Amino acid sequence: MTTMCQVLIVLLVAAFVKHDVHGRKQSSPLPLIGFVPQHAKAWLKNTPLFRSSSSSFFTKSSSVNTTRSSTETSSCTNNTSTLRTEAAAHEQASALKLQQELNQQQEAESVHLKLNPIREEQDQQEETESSFSDTDAAVGLGQAATLHTYSDSEYNIILVGLNTPLRKFHAWANYTIQTSILPDRQQQHPEYKYKTQSVTTKTVQLDDGKIREELRRLWRSRCLISERTEPLAVYASDGAGAASSKHNKDGGDGVEKRGGFADLLTLYADRLAGIVADESEIVDDASNEENNSSNGFLIDWLKKEYGEQKMEGLMADKLLELPVEEQLLKFQHFLGWFRSTFPYYYDRCDHCGASTRDKPPIPSPQRKREESNNLQPEQPPPEEVEEDNSTFLGYTYPSPQELKGKATRTELYLCHKCGSFTRFPRYNSAPFILKHKRGRCGEYSMLLFRFLRAAGYEARWVVDWSDHVWSEVYLREKGWVHLDPCEAAVDEPLLYQKWGKEQTYIIAFCATDPIPRNASHKHHDQPNKNQLSVLPSRYDFIEDVTTMYTSDSIETIQKRREESSQIIQDTLRKVSKRLGERFIQQQQ
Repeated sequence: MTTMCQVLIVLLVAAFVKHDVHGRKQSSPLPLIGFVPQHAKAWLKNTPLFRSSSSSFFTKSSSVNTTRSSTETSSCTNNTSTLRTEAAAHEQASALKLQQELNQQQEAESVHLKLNPIREEQDQQEETESSFSDTDAAVGLGQAATLHTYSDSEYNIILVGLNTPLRKFHAWANYTIQTSILPDRQQQHPEYKYKTQSVTTKTVQLDDGKIREELRRLWRSRCLISERTEPLAVYASDGAGAASSKHNKDGGDGVEKRGGFADLLTLYADRLAGIVADESEIVDDASNEENNSSNGFLIDWLKKEYGEQKMEGLMADKLLELPVEEQLLKFQHFLGWFRSTFPYYYDRCDHCGASTRDKPPIPSPQRKREESNNLQPEQPPPEEVEEDNSTFLGYTYPSPQELKGKATRTELYLCHKCGSFTRFPRYNSAPFILKHKRGRCGEYSMLLFRFLRAAGYEARWVVDWSDHVWSEVYLREKGWVHLDPCEAAVDEPLLYQKWGKEQTYIIAFCATDPIPRNASHKHHDQPNKNQLSVLPSRYDFIEDVTTMYTSDSIETIQKRREESSQIIQDTLRKVSKRLGERFIQQQQ
């Protein structure tokens, strides 16, 4: 009788668990085991009937019809002794085969990180990871990384943390489950409890291209949080196959470094091309329907927020007629307004307004006495001492709404005061930055660059390879002038040297209407952007301007660089030509 009950239970499992949670038919019992409750799974694996039947029943196609299933059920009921004989005969062979298959599946997961996504629906928007173009991408790729994995087979949830402190990974995973996964599935599980014991940790090698691709898949599925975005970036060298040949600093043959000078230069050039392409976009909520281009929208916005009269005086056709001293004063006034309007974001909480940058309150005399009498203060757990206790949890893939603002990544913060979560999407769309008024040098330098071009100026976008970005404007009597919106700095090129920086690369990127080399630098000498159907070789779209921002000699700067001067010049010419050709394509 006991054996008969076991048979009926196995048949019921096979009959009802014919599809996985995504509705796909299964032809093997192994994938199904992942969605069977743990207690049933353990019972089935240890039942001789299951092991002996795995080759004669569970490996059959899921298309077996109901009639055949009924026949087998009747046969099993009337021939229990035969089943016992078959179970004994095939028990050892079937158990060995099942164990081998399970071992192979686990090995594949370990090597290739074949983890199931937490969502059935993938975002349809094509978003290239080459857009990770902030200073985070300038960090070299390490060999090994720590990977935390939260796995809940009952709810089909898998979440991964890349080089994220365990405490922060727990916070993000629980937040993601409660605010994203369960609501997206339209499932109400108020009783769901995050299980810290369901987290496993292992080490992976990030120099493995297959592992990086799998991490990108998890990232796009919003299943991954990462300490940095550089491992997720797609560089030009990633598609080059084997290592390409080049001349190293000593003049010999070397190997193209992933994330090296050529990769980063191409990445920043691509971002500039994207910024320029946005200028031709139509803004749906523009107040002036006759001037609803992105640039027209920016000018209308500035007239409203900065002042119509002030903005009229800032337009290139009027300001460039003034003495250069007055030009600089007007830009100084504008950047002072800019910095007060667009504050630099650190980690301020959206809910209570707290920030770790705020000064702590002055303790009362009573509090001071209590602290002085506390000779043995309570120590935090060792694991918390070793971890990063900042409010920054990591980078995640943007939400569908954030993608509309062309965000390439979203920073997540956990407030140290109220425990609320704050999202900081890194927008690349000027209208979204104007709306939210939140950003850092990446957003604000791009916005200033757009303001300058919309007002009729020649402008450049300048990237300090270490950790900063700003803009430049071309003035007839002075040439290229440094403008830093985050510092409200005008014509202070040695500002960063005062910070103690030893500059390596500072590169200026120009869009259409570039300044010709060896030219008189007169404003009327500039080519019209509509005349760029043929790109003259005498125009540079990218220039190494490091010596403009440091008093160090070029010989001193070159000693800090990994690439030879010849490689640098060749790469600048190659990427500059490619950028110019892209501008031509965008105008056609």
